[in-house]
Parts: sequence; C-alpha cells; structure tokens
Amino acid sequence: MLEESLQSQFGDNRFHPYIQLHEFEALLYCDLSELQCRLNNSEHGIAALQHEVRNLAPEDINEGAHTAPSKRIINHLPVYERSKIRVGAPAAAAIGLLALRDKCPHFHDWLSRLERLA
Repeated sequence: MLEESLQSQFGDNRFHPYIQLHEFEALLYCDLSELQCRLNNSEHGIAALQHEVRNLAPEDINEGAHTAPSKRIINHLPVYERSKIRVGAPAAAAIGLLALRDKCPHFHDWLSRLERLA
C-alpha cells in the first residue's frame, strides 16, 4: 500500500518504489551459509539461527524489536554487529539474484516490474 501511495503521489511513470519489508538482513536468510562463510566459528550460531527461523520466509522474519533480522543474527552471532558492512553486502552478493528472487517474492515482483521496462 505504501508503494502504491508513493507511486500516486509522484505521478511519474519513471518512479518505481520499492520498500524492503524489513531490514536488509532479511535477504541474508535466503542462504545463511554465505554468512557462515564470512564469520569464523559461526557453525553453531548459524545452526541455531536456521532452527529459529525454519518456518519463516525471509521477507516475513520480523515479529518485533528483538526479532528483527539483524537482531536475530546478532543474538546468535554477536560478532556480526561489528562486521555488518564487511560481511552483509558480500554475503548477499554471493547468494545471488536468483536465490533472492526465489525466496523473496516482493523483491522479485519489483525486479520483474523493472525488467518489463527494458
């Protein structure tokens, strides 16, 4: 609804709003093994994190202030708080657009709208 409202407010067909449903870190849940590759000694934390979110789609992970995507990661892997910038973006890049699109339908829909413009 927010994206539609923004689109109507701008009234410009060149503007294609996208609002990430939660934090950037939600994308990392598409393949937590890429996060594990970048954080030493993270096997147990990643396993606990995977178990904790096993029934949630990446775009649905955020049931409150303490369960936001980054808060969950930091809870199980405290080192992530100091290494978000160095670790997060490269992990998302390694996950790749195909997996991100497959597991994040809202993100996929936005990219599809952009691709139809080409």
